Amino acid sequence: MNKDLRIAISGTFATGKTTLAVALGELTAVPMISVKSLEEVTSLHFPGKTIDQCSPFEYYQICIYRFLEQVMSEKRVQGNFIVDGTLIESYIYGQVKLNSLNYTPFSFNLFANNLGIITHKNIYENFYKSLGNVFKEYCRRNYHSFIHLPVESTATQEDNHYYSDKVRKTCDE
Repeated sequence: MNKDLRIAISGTFATGKTTLAVALGELTAVPMISVKSLEEVTSLHFPGKTIDQCSPFEYYQICIYRFLEQVMSEKRVQGNFIVDGTLIESYIYGQVKLNSLNYTPFSFNLFANNLGIITHKNIYENFYKSLGNVFKEYCRRNYHSFIHLPVESTATQEDNHYYSDKVRKTCDE
């Protein structure tokens, strides 16, 4: 077996990432790394808040905390590993969350963009774009294989995630 086989399994919530990671780990005897979910990181750093209640800047912090945890977890495992979830999900959900926000009227944003005025949304878009660039580069440099699991079924109550199927599918697109 390749000495440095690092596999990343990506996908939105309830797509089977953990199930696949466990099965691959058992089949190959490669250790699995699982980092805290976005919900767990949110409750740890912003007690009493859900992700939806966090401001864009707080969500940005959540992504950075999760990034640090993922890097440290992967560093502890020398050589081969399978990672259950990637930073890409954090970035994509941030983009979906940002696109659903309405900080200023759409017509004002169009007017402001045409005049080169910087709005709150412009600032957040730039933050998330730069965050996404860092996460994508990290994935390119650190994983030999990248498996994306698309949304193929509806999430159930047992999945314990607050994301609607509409949000899951939008993230997947």
